[in-house]
Amino acid sequence: MPPRLFVRKFTLAVWIFVIVAISILSTGQVYAQVAGATLTGTVKDASGGIIPNAQVAIRDVATAVTRTVSAGGAGLYTAPNLLPGIYEVRVTAAGFSAQLPGESNLDFSLIKNTYVKRISETFNAQFRAEIFNILNKANFAPPQSPTNTDIFDASGTPSGVAGQLKPPTTTTAREIQFALKFTW
Repeated sequence: MPPRLFVRKFTLAVWIFVIVAISILSTGQVYAQVAGATLTGTVKDASGGIIPNAQVAIRDVATAVTRTVSAGGAGLYTAPNLLPGIYEVRVTAAGFSAQLPGESNLDFSLIKNTYVKRISETFNAQFRAEIFNILNKANFAPPQSPTNTDIFDASGTPSGVAGQLKPPTTTTAREIQFALKFTW
């Protein structure tokens, strides 16, 4: 009897090992992650018209490393795998003067797809975190009068409201939204 009991326990241990090994080794698809982000956009003029074939130079302010990408015929550009940091973006195109805007609007999206095979072969739970105008800062409008009399009085001394933060800002507010979407 003892040898038979030993064989049963040994067989059970082998089966448990085989099941664990198969479940670990057959995980299906594995997705890699990168440390950077992708900057995408559309090059437009002041009236909203698309500017095709523009050159977009993205310079890391800390390292002075510049990456240049071309916008296609539809004005779309993509710069993948940008490391975290502060960037200066310059756009040049034939027939347009180079001008660096004083304010910028940067949107950020994080999307995580989780396929749940236990429910269905095509069941997907997608989590989205989107931040619009992520680098929002107070970009206040210039003084309303051309002589700056709303900041300084006639003698040049600051008025009572000089240096105070008050609206209107010239950029939109930061918006954050989260979403959970199920598809099957």
